[in-house]
Amino acid sequence: MRGFAEQFFHIASVEDYYARGFLADDWNPEGLKLPSSPLSREDLRRELTEPRPFLMQHLDELDPARLDSIPQVPNVPIPWSLRMWLWYMVEHEVHHKSQLALYMRQVGIKPPFFAFVFPGAFRPDGG
Repeated sequence: MRGFAEQFFHIASVEDYYARGFLADDWNPEGLKLPSSPLSREDLRRELTEPRPFLMQHLDELDPARLDSIPQVPNVPIPWSLRMWLWYMVEHEVHHKSQLALYMRQVGIKPPFFAFVFPGAFRPDGG
């Protein structure tokens, strides 16, 4: 069981780890470790937003032929294509954001809309 901050940190750190590994061959497991001091909201916001430009830039520059390559992931002997690994990253994030939404509702907090933000803060879920 992870607390809210740890769950958000996990989502961010795993995305950053795999993005840098797959797209820049930078497999640094240090970023997966929880910080020794508690994370503030600003810390979490930074952890969740800073890696995204790296990922988006490298996806924009990705040669589509690489999607069928089989990357070597440290300590994970799964022979998936890069395409499957990128899909895994999406599914991993959805899984944990769903957990967070459930936990928030259980303690009486309306969860945020966990997707791209639409103009004017429009939420297709009616929230």
